[in-house]
Amino acid sequence: MIPSQKHFWLRIGGGILLSVVSAILLTLSFPPYHVWPFIWVGFVPMLVAQFRVMPRRFSNLASAITVGGWLGGYLTPIFAGSGLYMTWLPLLIAAFSYLADSGVRAFHERTGYRWFVWYGALNWVGFEMIRGFIPIMGTWAFVANTLYGQPWLIQPVSIFSIFGLGLLIMFVNYGFGLAVPL
Repeated sequence: MIPSQKHFWLRIGGGILLSVVSAILLTLSFPPYHVWPFIWVGFVPMLVAQFRVMPRRFSNLASAITVGGWLGGYLTPIFAGSGLYMTWLPLLIAAFSYLADSGVRAFHERTGYRWFVWYGALNWVGFEMIRGFIPIMGTWAFVANTLYGQPWLIQPVSIFSIFGLGLLIMFVNYGFGLAVPL
């Protein structure tokens, strides 16, 4: 194998591994596991994979693996036996994520990652806001839902709403993701 091909496949493999780690961290932060601190760093391995490790043309694969794996690990057991729709939903969302993230890395590289944290946090929470209007999806898997058992931490939700808390969580994740050196 040519060294550049070996490097290419190592980057793909490393990116996939980081994406799976992210999916596991996110799954563990939700019920029934309740390891809520993981939500504050759960997206960081995916962001490192997507923007630092994976080859440019395959970078959107990182978010697809993470989101699909996380929702598969979280929603599938909850809705087991509910029908084919809920079983295939994580795969459909992963495909949507793959398509939606197709130009994101190029945008951030062109802008010197100036809008990385803002774009990521607002994009995620904006999608959660839209998703909240879809009756079958509702607030399932909102990132702020992981903190429901921490009243000392979620008091500002009464002022800023669940979307404000989600925005804070995503700001932290994207801030850490930007700070990771490679």
